[in-house]
Amino acid sequence: MSQPICTKCGATGRGVQFLIFSKHGFGTFCDKCEEIVNEAQSKPALYPEPTTHSITDSDTAFDAAIASGLLSADPSAEHYAGHFMYMGTDPIRGHSFKGRVSRAYIYMNEASEPAPCFLNERVIIIPVK
Repeated sequence: MSQPICTKCGATGRGVQFLIFSKHGFGTFCDKCEEIVNEAQSKPALYPEPTTHSITDSDTAFDAAIASGLLSADPSAEHYAGHFMYMGTDPIRGHSFKGRVSRAYIYMNEASEPAPCFLNERVIIIPVK
């Protein structure tokens, strides 16, 4: 018969205890990790669950970002929309865009002015309200 292995810390073998009547099922977590997991599950979530990240038509999202001034339609602008990818719409943060070079995210509801992109330095600075 094989020994159970804790899926959180990987502990197994002699001296490692598993609860027989665990709500997670026997052998899922050792007794120490089960206590940590149960405590974490009893605390309220930082964000409301589930946090739904919806997908809007990317053209609509880009049009809204350009209209708000977050992104620009001008190819010579530092925050040109062509330097970003639409990633989805968060119910709290709004439309999210990812810099193609920097890989940093900007969010439509968090920026108070156009976000400088600094493509050569691979850094995006996001002003927050």
